Amino acid sequence: MSIQDNFLTIIFKKTGRILSFNITTGKLIASLSLVFLLNVLLIFFIFQYGNLRYKKRVLVKKVSSMESEMEQMREEIKEARHYKRWADNIIYRRLYAGSMNGQGSSFYSSGFSNESLKLKPESTVIDNSLVGIDDFQVKSLNLELDFELSFNLVNKDRRHRHISGYITIVGGNEDVIPPVYGVFPHIEFKNGAPVDYQEGLSFAIKYLRPIKARINQPSIGPKFNEVMIMVYSTEGELILKQGFNIEKILQMDYNS
Repeated sequence: MSIQDNFLTIIFKKTGRILSFNITTGKLIASLSLVFLLNVLLIFFIFQYGNLRYKKRVLVKKVSSMESEMEQMREEIKEARHYKRWADNIIYRRLYAGSMNGQGSSFYSSGFSNESLKLKPESTVIDNSLVGIDDFQVKSLNLELDFELSFNLVNKDRRHRHISGYITIVGGNEDVIPPVYGVFPHIEFKNGAPVDYQEGLSFAIKYLRPIKARINQPSIGPKFNEVMIMVYSTEGELILKQGFNIEKILQMDYNS
């Protein structure tokens, strides 16, 4: 490119094409200034567009975070209501039992009822005092002695920090050889433990969470006579393992 006598000459090396324009130095400077200004404006608009997209992503994250917090608050309110009903029920049971027999222990029915029957734990193998099981109830569903159970998983942490993890509920009979097991949820279970604890029922509690499960008895052979509840932390630590003997309860339902 060269300028002579107010002519701008452009020579394309590859094609050999020559273009010549009548242009003054002032016009050339104005044109270059315009091109420079257009490039600056283009860069500015690109920057602003990128900035707007970034702000949009940040806003979307904030809105998503707020929605998550609102959902968590709703769950905590729901959980707190369950906790209040549970606490009121505990107080009522203890007052009622105290008025009946002069003791402050909870009342457990010993006769047959069409409703669920409450059981105390027979054994506690592991308990790190983070969570506990309360109001464990079991009910036989049919002549096959399939049963439904329910309980409250209670947060025992004094500061009521959120506790998350996974629950595996095992119906079993270890009085026979080989032992027989039935697991809720339906996951792989070997050597007295789930193969993958994360396949269990997930939970996150600040106060308590009601749990319900159904376990079907084997169609032939020995029936389950105990229930073992295993609670794992999110890291895989077994923080609670508690057993309940259900044999007598199921026999009562069957014999009735």
